[in-house]
Amino acid sequence: MKKFVPFVLLLSLSLFAVSTSSAQTRPRRVTEQPASVPQQQPEEDSAEPAPQPTAPRRPPVLTGNIGQTGQTQPSAPQDDGPEEVGDGDVVRVETALVSIPVSVSDRDGRYIPDLQKEDFRIFEDGVEQRVAYFASAEKPFTVALVLDVSDSTRFRLDEIQDAAIAFIDQLRPEDRVLVVSFDDKVHVLAEATNDRNE
Repeated sequence: MKKFVPFVLLLSLSLFAVSTSSAQTRPRRVTEQPASVPQQQPEEDSAEPAPQPTAPRRPPVLTGNIGQTGQTQPSAPQDDGPEEVGDGDVVRVETALVSIPVSVSDRDGRYIPDLQKEDFRIFEDGVEQRVAYFASAEKPFTVALVLDVSDSTRFRLDEIQDAAIAFIDQLRPEDRVLVVSFDDKVHVLAEATNDRNE
């Protein structure tokens, strides 16, 4: 039993490392679409046509206080308030934000936790890019639970079952488990699922 638990944990960690490395994807390309400004229909009683927007369409610009250099940012035209959007209206926004999901491991393949925004440098065509947003997310993974039910472990099947249940209970609800047993043959007892009753 003492040899079985480390084996299961080692197998689980290996599968986790493989699943996180295969979950890496290349950055998504963002194509620019022209911004759409909803137009209001003039009322029938109104004699004047509705004014058309004359300002050039530009992507949103994040402005901030530059107090250290003494320079000032050009001010944007003042709005009367937020524009109301109806339930059926479509709002399009242009953005240059690119999401880059990553998994970080050391040279031995071990996951490195607790990384911060400052730990990353992103380059595009040799030019360093600003990291505007950084977040850590835990993704669900699939683990294979392999149980030795051969004659050599027959007298310890209760302990093996208890250890397997304890291991599965530590998984998150969205994690999937594949259960396989082996003796002189391999038997798939449960396909990969997150249903703990199966």
